[in-house]
Amino acid sequence: MALIVQKYGGSSVADAEKIKNVARHVAKAKDEGNQVVVVVSAMGHTTDNLIKLAYQINEQPGDRELDLLLSTGEVVSSTLLAMALETLGYKAVSLTGAQAGIRTDSSYSHARILRIDTKRVVSELRKGNIAIVAGFQGVTGKRDITTLGRGGSDTTAVALAASLGAEICQIYTDVEGVYTADPHLVIQARKLKEIGYEEMLELATYGAKVMHNRAVELGELYNVPILVASSFSDSPGTIICKEASMEVKNKARGIAYDTNVSKVTVVGVPDHPGIAAAIFEPLARANISIDTIVQNASINNITDLTFTVARSDLLKAMSIVEPVVKSVGGKQCVTDSTLAKVSIVGTGMQNTPGYAARMFRALYEHDINIQLITTSEIRITCIISEDRVKDAVQALHRKFMEMYIASYQQEEEEKARLRQRLSKESIDLALQGRWEEAEAINRDIIEKFPSDVEAYNRLGRALTELGNFDGAKEAYLKALELAPENAIAKKNLARLTSLSESMVTLSRNPQKASNSKTQTRRVALDLFITEIGKAGVVNLHNVASVDVLAKMGFGDQVHLENIWAR
Repeated sequence: MALIVQKYGGSSVADAEKIKNVARHVAKAKDEGNQVVVVVSAMGHTTDNLIKLAYQINEQPGDRELDLLLSTGEVVSSTLLAMALETLGYKAVSLTGAQAGIRTDSSYSHARILRIDTKRVVSELRKGNIAIVAGFQGVTGKRDITTLGRGGSDTTAVALAASLGAEICQIYTDVEGVYTADPHLVIQARKLKEIGYEEMLELATYGAKVMHNRAVELGELYNVPILVASSFSDSPGTIICKEASMEVKNKARGIAYDTNVSKVTVVGVPDHPGIAAAIFEPLARANISIDTIVQNASINNITDLTFTVARSDLLKAMSIVEPVVKSVGGKQCVTDSTLAKVSIVGTGMQNTPGYAARMFRALYEHDINIQLITTSEIRITCIISEDRVKDAVQALHRKFMEMYIASYQQEEEEKARLRQRLSKESIDLALQGRWEEAEAINRDIIEKFPSDVEAYNRLGRALTELGNFDGAKEAYLKALELAPENAIAKKNLARLTSLSESMVTLSRNPQKASNSKTQTRRVALDLFITEIGKAGVVNLHNVASVDVLAKMGFGDQVHLENIWAR
């Protein structure tokens, strides 16, 4: 029995129908024999609406009260999901972050998880319950509620997965995985099958909204595999893991952007030791993250110092920096909140020259000015005007991802040809009555192409011919899971179910079977022929129901085998 943690984002639980859909998704995981812990975000835009409401009441709401208010959104989602599961016949219990044992520091709105006491969650799982935890929140040592910052439900889910020793953490959202760029901006963007923690951490930190960067950081630290997939489709998602496979043909894996950027320039500060520390230490104590830092060349021991912060932190940062600048003899502080960051990310760029030049050339060719530049070993980031973000992302994707896309399309074409060839082989084997070989090749197709509905249908037929009714039912059910309206699977499953029930009933009542009226026997035999013998040949040695037919007066086993052989 595997333990898995699932997380559903705000778009997945935005209304009652979507919550019911999530409940069915969770129930399916439970039916597969898993212990399931679910983490949920607040419904839709609940958090934004609560923030707006708070600021209508108080222009500067207190951090403690604001965190307590915002934490209620996830509590609503978790309780409603528990109710939805109960209507489906599953035992579920909703827990706040505090009830789930999530202990944090006291940094309101940006709290960090210190530890998780898993006793309550483990206790609920042992009772057979599905544990539903309100994400985005925890509790301090003084029992005050804190929130983990935007995207904090991702962090809750991965932290729980690590603490519980879960097999995987599944993040369900409104996109089907991690793409080479935001598919809303770049229609040519392609979904990645897998990506390493290091690359995903850079993408998340520099704007990719599909995952919270602290969640990726925890996943890497505790080696928790993370699946990012859609809650609205069965499309395979993206696995975030320790080492991505050698599918990495392109040295740049993705393009990220972030519009939550403000630039602060401290003008005319003395250029001597201690000035930078005097400016940045108070910001650190206030939990304000600093990104790009640039210091101009000194003229007459006077310099300018520029750095960037999140736009949401700008007012708080300025309230701290301006008094410091005055105290050290600086002239003024100038801000700009009309900026954005665009980044290219990829471990393959390490020790490979030319990537920065290609990036700068691509932006120049589209007349996009670069204001600041920052880099890491696997990332290059440029600060540009916010109104040119779309142009920049599209230009960089064309420049760096063309080769990847061409390679991806070639791989897809090769897969399509392989799938077509294997499908033809399986059909040929079925026409020849070589059912064991047909079973084997269809299992091979399913292993390579897990969403191939027709392969499941062909497998169901082969297993039926081999007398493995349970296996055939399982194959048809899987086909219907992938394609609920598939007529072939529906028809065959209904017939197979009817046949199995008839054979079981008759096998338990041999006297009734032998005394059945001629018409009843003919109907039963017709059904049996329709389901089992319509291909012409069947291995009756694996079909227990032959005895039943013999008892019904249709002849002995040898006679029946001769009928099927004809």
